[in-house]
Amino acid sequence: MACIERYNSRYNCLNDAQAITNPASGRAMKRWPTCGHVPSIVLLIVLTFNLCIAVARAGSGTITVGGSAPEATSIAIDTYPTTEMNATHISVDTQQMIVLNATDSNLLTNEAKIEVQLYTDAYNDTGDIRHHYSFVWTCGGGFANVGPSGDYFDTTDSHAPTLTNKWGLFNFTFKLDKLAIYTNAGSKHWTVEAYIYSKSGSFGWRSNTFDVNLYQSLTIDSSVTWTGLSAGSTWNSASSPNPGSWTYTSNAIARISIYATTPTNGFGDSIPVGNLHVAQSSDHSTNLQAFTNTAADWLTNLPNNANQNEAVYWFVDVPAGQPTGTYTFTYYATIGFYQYAT
Repeated sequence: MACIERYNSRYNCLNDAQAITNPASGRAMKRWPTCGHVPSIVLLIVLTFNLCIAVARAGSGTITVGGSAPEATSIAIDTYPTTEMNATHISVDTQQMIVLNATDSNLLTNEAKIEVQLYTDAYNDTGDIRHHYSFVWTCGGGFANVGPSGDYFDTTDSHAPTLTNKWGLFNFTFKLDKLAIYTNAGSKHWTVEAYIYSKSGSFGWRSNTFDVNLYQSLTIDSSVTWTGLSAGSTWNSASSPNPGSWTYTSNAIARISIYATTPTNGFGDSIPVGNLHVAQSSDHSTNLQAFTNTAADWLTNLPNNANQNEAVYWFVDVPAGQPTGTYTFTYYATIGFYQYAT
């Protein structure tokens, strides 16, 4: 207030002594305000200064943590659940376990994703049950199947190690379809391969080769019968089945071989085994084959398929003068490897 009073006194003394006259107009100029109004002016000035606000500005910082790339120190296929064997041959439709040994100097918490694939030389990344399987582990989602769709990857029985360690075993539990192709020769092999990706994008990988065992199955008619035959008749079609149906599954190009015992009745009479025939058409023009007492190829170059049906038409020739009676025989059919599938 002392400063304000001195300010007011100075101007009041001037105004009280005389009125200031405007030289141009001859009119008296307006007096300065009295002492009671001056503090409001000064306070207004002070408040105006106090309302000036400083503007805050945002900036950014970057911290880069470096380290070595992760390593896949080994990869192997073991039998599920515990047998350590580093298998070089595995069976289809059987649970197996890919064991990946992963190492990271920054701890396994640094891993973002692990991709595992099994594929043949005829690599197909779309996920073909004959050629290609892929699985994944991610730090946020755990284990998952990538392809092909189906019951080929077991997320429940797959396991990750303790991630706060510098190394550990990732176990991917899987099985191959029955049509996963058979390999066991030359350059034809399967490959198991894993890529480990860190959160910074660096990666390590490892692969190994193995083979898939041959898988084949064949179902044939349990019996065949002829009725009402007469001596001296030929190309007699079976009464049942007509036609028959044989079903096979094979993970290689297959062949079916057949043979039979000689049809004989209770008195020891017989019909030559070569009078028994099978074909794949009712007019016996397609794939006609006579039976012998030893195995002979009937169908060859059969594609690697699952539950593939083959029509079977049966025929018998009855020699002239053949004694009457019921003739029985046993027939056999086997499936075997013909060549490797592509």
